[in-house]
Amino acid sequence: MNTFRALLIISTVVPLFKAAAADAQTINLGERPALPAAADILPDQATPDAATPARKGAAPNFASFWAVQNYAIRAGVTAGLLFDDNIYARSTNKVGDRIVTVRPEIGIVAKGERHTTAAQFAVENQNYQTYGGEDQTNWSGSFGTTIRPHDDIQIQARLGLARGHEQRGAADSSFATFDRPVAYDQYNAALAVNKRFDRWWTSIGGAGNWIHYYDPTIGGVPVDQSYRSGVVSVATGRVGYVVAPLTSVFGEVSYNWRRFGVHDFDSQGFRVAGGVLLEPGPGARVKGEAFAGYMQQDYVGATFESFKTFTYGGALAFRIDRFATATVDGRREAKESILNGGVSVIESVASARIDYQLAPQIVVGAGVGYLNQYFALAGRTDHTIGPLASFKYSITPSISFGVDYRYIGFEPVAAGVPGYSRNAILLAFTGRI
Repeated sequence: MNTFRALLIISTVVPLFKAAAADAQTINLGERPALPAAADILPDQATPDAATPARKGAAPNFASFWAVQNYAIRAGVTAGLLFDDNIYARSTNKVGDRIVTVRPEIGIVAKGERHTTAAQFAVENQNYQTYGGEDQTNWSGSFGTTIRPHDDIQIQARLGLARGHEQRGAADSSFATFDRPVAYDQYNAALAVNKRFDRWWTSIGGAGNWIHYYDPTIGGVPVDQSYRSGVVSVATGRVGYVVAPLTSVFGEVSYNWRRFGVHDFDSQGFRVAGGVLLEPGPGARVKGEAFAGYMQQDYVGATFESFKTFTYGGALAFRIDRFATATVDGRREAKESILNGGVSVIESVASARIDYQLAPQIVVGAGVGYLNQYFALAGRTDHTIGPLASFKYSITPSISFGVDYRYIGFEPVAAGVPGYSRNAILLAFTGRI
């Protein structure tokens, strides 16, 4: 089941408000806390999503870019020590370990009168102090560009690639105890063209996500993962209207194709939705988007139930005052799983977080996330809840120390299916140049 990584969804990139030195992290249910970014190069423009008009003011102002050529390079390294009391996501006989993690990264951005281009690359090594069989090295890279050939036209493009390992207890790994975490390669690309017509705007775009899972083993015997290796393609169109400064309403039509190594898991579907887009700008206290509508997903396999149901999604960031920020996000979408040989899934996610600046160098945060997965025709619904707490101290403008605590509680609603709980504490030092 491509629950956490495999599906690329066309949506607005919503960079979080930052309260001074606060770097709020998103909540990834089923996963442990991630290291903070050391080289964060213009994330809102370096990784544009397709079908999203960017920076539209009271009338979309695509002309507000840099007037002169400019280049910048950021680099840094983060070193972390993670304490995990349940590294195998077991319901009984829990095993804990300490994981030393080091991640160097570098980013570069070039800005001109009518373009901005950015690239970023990071490598992360995780070294388990007791259970060395869990050791892993992951890496990721991205390239994004925004071009404005005309004041009313904007073109956005993105390329990304990554090597990763699926967290224990996440996605289909929760149905089996593999000898090693499941490794995967992922490549994605997106392209969008945005056009302004006074207060009206349009956006059309497409994206593709290619993912390949390596076959893990159980007792040395390979377990085929081709059912979730494949391509997910999405085409999206939006029409919006600026109803107030920094505020637009929009309608959206999105169509997707999913093709995997096992034909029964293939599907195609569409989404029709309407929503509101709130943009950053002078005096803005809220930014992001929210939408709701109808979705339909038709599956090929006989054991899969096709869906015709409601959907929602979005992410919003709030500046409560000069010291506090908050974020909320959520989504409802169709997925697929290997459970019972192959079933379709409705996945619903919601999370919220608040960060508060106690002092110029100290930021604390708290939040909670909730994940619901309904496995159609399988008589099973899984619930995951994940509260968190964080502390960050900026020793200097270039060096910071943070503590991040996460709890994960996984509870299946099915006879004879065990749940699990997990506590993880991350201590991390970050240095930037």
